[in-house]
Amino acid sequence: MKKSTRFSRWLERFLEALPTGNFPYYDTDEICAILDNLEFQHNYTHYEDILNVGLHQHPGNSLLLVKQCHLYTYKENYELAIKALDCIPPIDGPEAEIIRVECYCELDRPDEIVKHIKNLYDNKFPYVEDLLEFAAPLMNDMNMSQAVAEILQWAVPAFPDNDLIIDELGFAYEACGDYEKAIRISNQLIDQNPYSTDHWYNLGRLYSFNGNYSEAIEAFEFAIACAKEGDDDKELIVLLAYCFFMNENYEKAIEIYNKALNIPDKAINTQIKSMIAECYAKLEDFEHAFQTLQGIIDTNTSDSHACLNYVRCSMETDRKQEASRILRRTAGLLPANIRPLTDMAIALLEKGKTHQAIHITDEIMRFIDEEDWTDHYADEITTFLSKNARAWGYDFYQRPVPTDQLLPVFLSAPQNKN
Repeated sequence: MKKSTRFSRWLERFLEALPTGNFPYYDTDEICAILDNLEFQHNYTHYEDILNVGLHQHPGNSLLLVKQCHLYTYKENYELAIKALDCIPPIDGPEAEIIRVECYCELDRPDEIVKHIKNLYDNKFPYVEDLLEFAAPLMNDMNMSQAVAEILQWAVPAFPDNDLIIDELGFAYEACGDYEKAIRISNQLIDQNPYSTDHWYNLGRLYSFNGNYSEAIEAFEFAIACAKEGDDDKELIVLLAYCFFMNENYEKAIEIYNKALNIPDKAINTQIKSMIAECYAKLEDFEHAFQTLQGIIDTNTSDSHACLNYVRCSMETDRKQEASRILRRTAGLLPANIRPLTDMAIALLEKGKTHQAIHITDEIMRFIDEEDWTDHYADEITTFLSKNARAWGYDFYQRPVPTDQLLPVFLSAPQNKN
């Protein structure tokens, strides 16, 4: 009889007896099998009732007491679960220690996990490897990567053939910002499995995070070469194109981005077209950049960078009215203290000073591209407008400065007179 059929019959017998309380006898394996299946289904409707029947029929059974601790964790009684685990005799299997690690994670006690797992290993607990396979991904997901790295630094040599553990150590190093160590882990995994798309992809990501775009390009190209027919490699292609962009090989970036557009995915096609336009702008082919952005700018009004790029291309191709129209709309997407600059750019366009309007638009794009634009604004904006701006008595990052006062000072700067 199949396990699923047996489980269904055991559960059916239990539910039939539930109204009267006259339950048939279940051995421990039957009770545990029912509870295991309910856990797998994330169905806890009758879990406690079944567990109580099992404990009534088999009082003090260690396996069922561990199941009780699992129920405590489901109810988020983590401290109670840990206290109960301390009183249960050892069982054959990792389940009790998995529950303990889960409780420590939920209670945000990574140091306890590090100490406990090392103690289990030193005492030759036979299921340490299984426990690590559970603990490392969970801890990485819960931002305990420093603790994961501490554990797996000794665990990887202890279990050198376990790719999952090695992989999690790489993720931990990455989360800690130690890209060099993460890269070494990725190369170790590639040595063990040189045709893995995932390993080459991870290596490319890490190189790109580290600013090593040439190495990233090589890794991504290997990943694409290793991909099987039918694999969704659009993200790979986009990342490869981005690395060519960052390496200032804009023609190649355009070629790769256009390949990505051939794979249907409306969610990111707009971003890809925006990047293609950025490449054309870097090549000073502003007409192609304008045409590329024109088809998407009215349907994607939330991307301030794409809108500003469109504005700049409109200026460069002598479409001043279109530039003003989109610039006015884009102002609402920008932080309040940058908006005076958009007012200045519009005013400059109206005065026929396109060169200066372009200069300000470039500065706006530079400001909003900063990860922390507020600090950058505080450091740069005064110098950009005029060294004498503070003499006006305005605090740039507390209240906007009227455009009619900013504009004369901006135009008086030597670099903006032409």
